[in-house]
Amino acid sequence: DLYNYLTYNSVLVSACAENGIAAFTGDGLDSQVMVAATKAIGEKNGLGVPTVKPWNRDTIRQKMELVKASGAFAAAMDIDAAGLPFLKNMQPPAGGKSVEELSAIIKDAGVPFIVKGVMTVKGAEKALQAGADAIIVSNHGGRVLDQCPATAEVLEEIAAFVDGRMKVLVDGGIRSGVDVFKALALGADGVLIARPFVAAVYGGGKEGYLGVMTPENGVLTLHRKLTRAALAAFPAEIEFAAEAGRKTAAPERRPETGQTPEKRPETAPAQAAPVPLAPKQSAAPKPRERTGDVLWRDAGDGSLFTVYKNQPYRAIPMAAWGLPTERMVEKRTINGVEYAIFALKDGKIV
Repeated sequence: DLYNYLTYNSVLVSACAENGIAAFTGDGLDSQVMVAATKAIGEKNGLGVPTVKPWNRDTIRQKMELVKASGAFAAAMDIDAAGLPFLKNMQPPAGGKSVEELSAIIKDAGVPFIVKGVMTVKGAEKALQAGADAIIVSNHGGRVLDQCPATAEVLEEIAAFVDGRMKVLVDGGIRSGVDVFKALALGADGVLIARPFVAAVYGGGKEGYLGVMTPENGVLTLHRKLTRAALAAFPAEIEFAAEAGRKTAAPERRPETGQTPEKRPETAPAQAAPVPLAPKQSAAPKPRERTGDVLWRDAGDGSLFTVYKNQPYRAIPMAAWGLPTERMVEKRTINGVEYAIFALKDGKIV
């Protein structure tokens, strides 16, 4: 092989550190993986993030001693690896962590702690409860759970729930400056790029790293400049863009009406009252529709979902059985279909 654990991490960590990027390093059954990673980070004055797998408690303590010795400015745990067989078969068993267990790990770390592998609002909530300083919205490259959503599909609602209480990072298919721009627009504070760096390091060492990052930095800068220019050219649209860019609250999980839950709510601008919503399409519903300047989501079950001023609203046809009309915000008729509009809190009608 071209590299071993030590030489690969040395090239990766140093190339990133010398260009203002913190490399996330990995972990594995072979103890030398973490030894090599933390050694490389230590040689760059702690500019890197060692990522520990959710081992059993004793193993985590051993790994964290290496992390502390490296002087790393932060540590991470990829909880999305919890289902891997080699963790389940350990004695005592490893894998999933309760809020209490994760909290104890975070306190012992002694440095800012990042929880990787969050794909739901509930997961973000647990990370907050445990005291995490940041989360990474990640599905482990789609390799842990088949048919799981893409990170771009869940990022916006998770960032909305977090609402600045901790940093939100994201990975998963980030391959260009445009991808980075989209992730930031959806609410991420930063992104992680993984596989392109592996190919870059093996193909060209430090120079390979520059081949990946230099052009994409230019693309990202261009998109930022063009976006700022567009907003400057249309100042009346800035307020709408800011409001529409705000994130939604947690999606509805178990509506009281018996309807199936929404999956990915969309944001909408501030209005004096809930915006008019079009009826459910008779054919396969489009995931997004536009009413004037407002994006709303057809949930695919006859109900509709929108959010404004961070308040989620659900519109349910008046013909639905068991509708709690006493809690209805208002009733609207759109294209001959009457809808009852309800405000939601924590996924339930209030």
